[in-house]
Amino acid sequence: MKKRNSYLFAIAVLATSLSFSSCSETKTADTQVVADVAPDMGAVKSKIQERENTFAVAQTAGDVEALIALYTDDAISMGNDQKTLVGKEAIRKDVEISAAKRVEGNVTTFDVTEVFGNEDLITEIGVSTNKNAKGEVISKGKYMAIWKKVNGEYLVFRDIYNNDAPIK
Repeated sequence: MKKRNSYLFAIAVLATSLSFSSCSETKTADTQVVADVAPDMGAVKSKIQERENTFAVAQTAGDVEALIALYTDDAISMGNDQKTLVGKEAIRKDVEISAAKRVEGNVTTFDVTEVFGNEDLITEIGVSTNKNAKGEVISKGKYMAIWKKVNGEYLVFRDIYNNDAPIK
């Protein structure tokens, strides 16, 4: 009787092993595993810096259309000492006012210090510098922007910025 029980036990263990093994093989054969690959953040940072360089050139030139082209239609902008601007048209009005006040010869630059996120939404942290025609720094600030990928291009979806204390 002991031999028969040992024999039945061995068959049960073997059957169970084969069952798990075949289930595992079936799952592996029937399931496609897709790796969650993070974007190359160095490349993303370079791309965002390119977009910021475009933004800086347009802002320095007072080119309203070039600036507005960098925003999504549903963008929100929260600027220094102003109400929240909701939508591209509200942002356009603010950009037009700023462009009209722009001092000839002043140059704005934006430097990306950090980016994080995924392929479709990137959060950027950066610093801005404004110089006069002589190259002297007249103001500095900081900002945070969320870039949304639309048709393969990053556009500003949300931004917030403010100036540092005046330079003395």
